[in-house]
Amino acid sequence: MIHLSLTQVQSHEVFRSMLDSLSRPGTISHLTALESVDVPRCIIPILAIVDVETRFAVVDNTQSTQAISSSHNWSALIGSATGAPPASLAESSWVVALSEPTRDNMEDLPRGSALAPERGCGLVVGCASLSEGFDQGDATQESTSIALTGPGVDGQKIVTISGISNYFFESLCDLNGSFPAGVDVWMVDQSGQILALSRSTQISILAQQHGGQ
Repeated sequence: MIHLSLTQVQSHEVFRSMLDSLSRPGTISHLTALESVDVPRCIIPILAIVDVETRFAVVDNTQSTQAISSSHNWSALIGSATGAPPASLAESSWVVALSEPTRDNMEDLPRGSALAPERGCGLVVGCASLSEGFDQGDATQESTSIALTGPGVDGQKIVTISGISNYFFESLCDLNGSFPAGVDVWMVDQSGQILALSRSTQISILAQQHGGQ
């Protein structure tokens, strides 16, 4: 049986980790509540932050038929555990992507406006691994190295995200091109490491390694 519930203390700790990572874009830290919750690590932030007044959506682009079933199942489970209502991408305050979002997915996300930036959604994206600096990682996994600058970043920070292509970051840069409107992103890897990319963070794609070599 899948256990989805977080205690109030666990939810507070996860939320605090999210806020801390957002204030220091590109800094890799660890989520708590990993042992007690049997779910993909990227779902833990959603469990901590949504409630009966928070609309959310689940994206899974791994395999067409199975992914549709998977995303629907996770939507139902998260909704049951938190009371939060599932919604379309365009109507969601929070979105969790179990695999890399497509450009169409990204274009559907609410980004708010200059007068109402708070209407931009939060996006949590699952990935294979996160590491600081340039890292070749697992040769079977596609990975992208990016350089980050902007508020909260001490000079420049370089990180490598395995399991995510450069196309995602290109779409994110387009989405966040009209600050303060935009989308705040949290990347969560399979071991529970987390890093945030604030909508104010400038992203430069440095290198991409293709998996399967």
